[in-house]
Amino acid sequence: MSHVPPLILAVLPIAPTTSAADLAEMDKKLLDILLGGETKLCIVSIGSDGSSVERQARRLLVQSGYAQAVNHVIPIESSDSGSADDMVDTYTITFIKVHGRVIAIIQDPKHYRKTARNNLFSGAHVIVLGDHVCYYDLVRVLAEELASPLYQRDVIKLDRQDDLAAARLFSASFLQFSIDKGKGNRALPIYSFVLGNLRTKMVLRAKVFKDTWKKFLRESGYPENHYFISAAADDIMDILVNGYLSLLCIYRDHLDRVYPLLPWLHGSEANEHVFGMMRSTVPDFTMLHVLQMVPKIAIRLLVACRAKNKIDYRRTASGYCHTYFDADKIPLQELAQFPSDDDISQIYAVSRYDQSGLAMPQSLLRDNILQAAERGSEDDDDQVVTEDVSDRQELQRALESASSVESMLDRETALRLNEYTYAAASLSVTEQTEIENLPDQDAQTQMILVSRVIHALLSMDNLSTEESLKLNDELMDIRNKLTTDAEFKNEELDASGDKRSLDALSLSGPETISSLSDLVTLRLRTQTKEEAESVRIGIDSCNADPASALPSKDSDRKQLVKKIYAIAKKYSAGQGTSTGANRSRRWVPGRDGKAEGKSSQKSGKGTVRMKLVDESMTGASNAPTVNPSKDSTERTIMKRRKEVLADLKSSKYPLDSAHISSFNKLSSNTFGFAVVDGQLVLVDGKSGFHAWKESAKSIVSLSYLVVRCYQHARNRQFRLMKCPRTRTTQYSHLQSPAFLCTVPRSAVHQLSEGNLLEISAGNFADIFQSLLSEKLAVIAAVTTLLRPVVARRGNATL
Repeated sequence: MSHVPPLILAVLPIAPTTSAADLAEMDKKLLDILLGGETKLCIVSIGSDGSSVERQARRLLVQSGYAQAVNHVIPIESSDSGSADDMVDTYTITFIKVHGRVIAIIQDPKHYRKTARNNLFSGAHVIVLGDHVCYYDLVRVLAEELASPLYQRDVIKLDRQDDLAAARLFSASFLQFSIDKGKGNRALPIYSFVLGNLRTKMVLRAKVFKDTWKKFLRESGYPENHYFISAAADDIMDILVNGYLSLLCIYRDHLDRVYPLLPWLHGSEANEHVFGMMRSTVPDFTMLHVLQMVPKIAIRLLVACRAKNKIDYRRTASGYCHTYFDADKIPLQELAQFPSDDDISQIYAVSRYDQSGLAMPQSLLRDNILQAAERGSEDDDDQVVTEDVSDRQELQRALESASSVESMLDRETALRLNEYTYAAASLSVTEQTEIENLPDQDAQTQMILVSRVIHALLSMDNLSTEESLKLNDELMDIRNKLTTDAEFKNEELDASGDKRSLDALSLSGPETISSLSDLVTLRLRTQTKEEAESVRIGIDSCNADPASALPSKDSDRKQLVKKIYAIAKKYSAGQGTSTGANRSRRWVPGRDGKAEGKSSQKSGKGTVRMKLVDESMTGASNAPTVNPSKDSTERTIMKRRKEVLADLKSSKYPLDSAHISSFNKLSSNTFGFAVVDGQLVLVDGKSGFHAWKESAKSIVSLSYLVVRCYQHARNRQFRLMKCPRTRTTQYSHLQSPAFLCTVPRSAVHQLSEGNLLEISAGNFADIFQSLLSEKLAVIAAVTTLLRPVVARRGNATL
């Protein structure tokens, strides 16, 4: 319930080598204590954060015979639509029974949301939905817009465990923004809507959509390991869908009385909160520390759950954001009402057979079924993006950061930090004085603001009659209280000139989905407070004052922030108080198997200082990285590429470098020749690469390229490749060795028939004709390059 703290029942230490079987045995012992004694507790769910070991441990409870699998079968309504292959008469919900108590196996919803975000940002695969793809670079470009709901830190040097960044990505605001500014790409809004909204009715829509998505990929010839979410994310999604439906059945049918179902409490968020409190006290705690801290942590949990502190949802790179104890103004009586099996059957049937909904991705995504969303404004490379973090908030963060190193400061630095603190206080006093000296409110200005609010309300679509009358009365009451101008009372507020009545509007969302705007309406109804309030309040790039986009002089607070952070950074450089990379700086495995403190950082002649940086999803490293082995590896790969392609007649052309260099970098939207599925084709680059890069000056520095394929038609013409069965655009998650040569965009032009491209006569047309003349040899060479290299040392194979 709201503001009720979690109870720490048991703590057991585990090692990185702990297996699923070990975890399963721990689960059995704990469940025996909780459910097997004289006083049985009412345990309704077992939650975890989605790791493969934890998922397998839950399965072992049934496979070992300890728990009994219970299937709740729901008959599905029949329909005349849909193919015979898709006909399923029942839907099965599975939960387990231990000591006579039914229990749901659930995944933590916030961890799942971050998994869905990380899958979108991964370069190891590309998400294909019908005629469109979605990938990291799409989100990065949208985040750079002035009006974007995302912060730049959500996509650059990102934190993969950032709850608030994931909330922003799957919010209704970003869903609407991706539709408006996505230039017709529907894959990103649909991915954001379906995979980021697993609640109540949407879990069945998501299940049906995912199953149909898999079928679409099979029919289109796309292997799931390159064009679908990861196998782990797929499994987590299935567990979460089944877990939510299991909880519904348990709360409805298996409890001794009616309780409201609070799904956000079923997961591992409370555990993460406990661990976070422990780490904030002792970064590298031992089991002894845990036993000593548990009583104190229990008090801190009680204080945290009862406190009325306002959560700052607009933080960036903030890691975990715990909100499970904040459930004020939640209608508990409504959460105690559960749909019947007939209701679930009807929802499932509508999700499955509604051809205009999300059940068939190709029907929603194809151009001939749904018109493209309006194209957004063209990108402006000169725009400067400002994040919605106030100077006051940033200064407070800087002071908190400096307070953690106060004990290590020398006298001179401590005095300087005190001066900065007094300066910050002085700024606050000065601002308060200015506020008190402001003139009284101006009635005319106030009425302008009120009129804008009313106009925004009148712009909402489809209010029911009852809601219209109620809202209209409230608006009239506001106007009557704030003005005595009779003419203003009768003025119709519609700046566009389209005088609309509130009676014609409705806030209720559609039960079926026929357009992308329906996704936004449904998302607004189901998004969480965290998702609604975490978005950045951007500047409308269409109506923004150009002068506001110019770099301005740092404010007094910003100057203080820089000076305070400089102190904090200097004295915390070797401190490392968090986990992960910081912990690896504090402790390294010793030769004797024990941990050794890493007390010094050596630098000097002949020493290369290394820093571990994970660039797999950021597109830019957190700091300059010195990696002498990388250049050596790239030289080895380039040497092999030259040797394999040297036997081709076309080797007189720059195939070894793929015509890529420091002067001719490979970037997004670049054409080129490549071998795809045994065919020599023209490809159009659509995104970044495995470790995202804006451009590359060497083909061997890349892992993958996301490309759209054009098949050779005749002479110098190429036709957009379509899947024969689904008639959708063909994309490829291309390995870099299969890319042969870039073609400048100026050498390619589109013919009157939209799907035909033609290469201008000249060098690049000659390169293709040369490659085509020895097509089999070219394909064989690429096959050799794609084959893994087996290195031998003596008689051993590495």
